[in-house]
Amino acid sequence: MAIEIGKLGVYSEVGTLNKVLIHYPDKGIGGVIPSKAQEWLYEDIVHLERMQKEYEYFRKILLAYMDPDVLLEWIKLEQSGLTSKASPASVYSPDFISSNKVIDTEELLADVLAEPLIRLQLVASVCAIEGTRHVIQEYLADPKELSPKQLARVLITGILDETRLKDSDSGLVFAPIPNFLFTRDIGITIGDYLLLSKAARQSRKRESILARYIAYYALFKGCPDKVIEIANDHDAFLQEASIQESQDVTIEGGDVMAIAPGHLLIGFSERTTPYACEKVIQTLFKMNQCKIKKISIVKLPRMRAMMHLDTVMTQVSRNTWVLFKQLVEHNGIDINRADIFEELGVPVPKASNFAEVSQFVRKGNIGNYKINKKISSLKDLLMDISCNDYGCRPEEVQFIYSAQGNLLHDEREQWTDSCNVTAIKEGVVVGYDRNDHTALGFEKAGYKPVLIKEVIDLLAEKIRQNPDFDIAAFLSQTVPEKVLLMLPSAELSRARGGPHCMTMPISRSHL
Repeated sequence: MAIEIGKLGVYSEVGTLNKVLIHYPDKGIGGVIPSKAQEWLYEDIVHLERMQKEYEYFRKILLAYMDPDVLLEWIKLEQSGLTSKASPASVYSPDFISSNKVIDTEELLADVLAEPLIRLQLVASVCAIEGTRHVIQEYLADPKELSPKQLARVLITGILDETRLKDSDSGLVFAPIPNFLFTRDIGITIGDYLLLSKAARQSRKRESILARYIAYYALFKGCPDKVIEIANDHDAFLQEASIQESQDVTIEGGDVMAIAPGHLLIGFSERTTPYACEKVIQTLFKMNQCKIKKISIVKLPRMRAMMHLDTVMTQVSRNTWVLFKQLVEHNGIDINRADIFEELGVPVPKASNFAEVSQFVRKGNIGNYKINKKISSLKDLLMDISCNDYGCRPEEVQFIYSAQGNLLHDEREQWTDSCNVTAIKEGVVVGYDRNDHTALGFEKAGYKPVLIKEVIDLLAEKIRQNPDFDIAAFLSQTVPEKVLLMLPSAELSRARGGPHCMTMPISRSHL
């Protein structure tokens, strides 16, 4: 049975999460070998089974808040012995329990592939970019050989059972796409539209193709005008190589946030080009039905550690942000205050070492806009969003810095995604448990750090005692309203993405 999607809409980063796309760590991740790890955008190989066990807690805490009935049935299934914690129920086992609120992209892809013509088109597209032999393409396209679910798994993992391939001892028909775990990057819901990503690296091109089909034939089936694609100019191939490079369009979801009603945030980063930012501004400001009134561009240092905007900042509540301090301060001095550096006789830091901001404000209904020159730094921008978009008073706005800005730890914890938290609802965010010093910063800001494993394990024990246990009541009584839910992360963090990266919200309640 196809997943029921329903109405979509995202107008903030912290409204209550109603529907989200995720992707369970698949077998393709277990196929990342050391010699290919960096090419496939991993810093190291991971232990897949441990990563999956950590991810189980992530999916369970999302279900606890968003779809408790499914979680209740899932835990009862585990306790019945039909599945086990050593081999948890997942999209790779027959006892997997689906949710239409916490949705795995593999399930949506399988729904899309149930349509014969779409199956032919998608297989042809994937095989073309992967350079697959014709005999493999014919095999994958044949519904008598693989079910839609089996084919979806192959298109994601690259693995076809080796017994089906006479000349293969690995079962691989093409490379895995291990970054598909990070569903945030494949697209971003802006209001009731979806902006598709255009991946910057060759290793993620297949993700972009799969996301396009999921968008058009599952999320917005019958409403193609709701899907926005940003692409290179149609005649770009006529330009000289240097001009083509300057006008290249790549944009990834980790750089784009529907940060407040009418306000879009875009990171100009290692993965999103300035020409893509310009295209988004031109496209959205010309769309009368799109309610975006402001677009803020944040220019980041071009480095691996800050590959996306959400690796250096995310939102906790309307008045609270988690942020990498080095982007806004240098040795405790506001980077914007060049006069103080001069008074102290200290060299002003280079612009390449901190974030720069440009804000564009829509003017009229025909694509015109003006530049807001009052906003020049990331900290000013976040303060402006809290005060002017959400009505907070300046004294209410607070910044939680990675490792509390401690020079011994802030880069270490930013590297392991201390700034990459995702809000289940305002004030309830998920982060990694390994970032201890950042957790202390949350505590000082009034947010209680709580281990997800302890919450889920206690919940499972309550369900063992009472199969009809009320999960929602348990959460309201056990988990504070302002909380950092800390996810087991020894293996997950090594994949170079945090909870914000691992979620693609498609529906949030209005604040």
